[in-house]
Amino acid sequence: MFSNSWIRRLIGRAGVVGAAFALMSAVAVAPSAMAAPPASGDAVVVPNDWNGYCQTDTYSTSAWGWCDGTGPQRYAIYILCSNSGVYKSSSTPWFGDRNGAWAYCPSGTAAVSSWGGRA
Repeated sequence: MFSNSWIRRLIGRAGVVGAAFALMSAVAVAPSAMAAPPASGDAVVVPNDWNGYCQTDTYSTSAWGWCDGTGPQRYAIYILCSNSGVYKSSSTPWFGDRNGAWAYCPSGTAAVSSWGGRA
């Protein structure tokens, strides 16, 4: 990639530290090392994208729901129970996975409300 005469000339003009910096800069921005932009029509997924929308259904002692988005960030369903405890679903799907998740109240308590959010 670089000839010895090129390095010698660089060291002679800029000193060892300047030559090392110039060499590292040249290697760091070499066009072959740059990532190519996505081709036209390719889907670009923005990581951790959540649009803030979750749908939940609260039942007597449980709740089911899902949250919209594109992942790979994960969401959970939370349930507030009559003992004032908040419980999180054991599964944490990716945002956008509409298979959803279930959250449950402990035995002897009832569901008060539910919501979805970041896991």
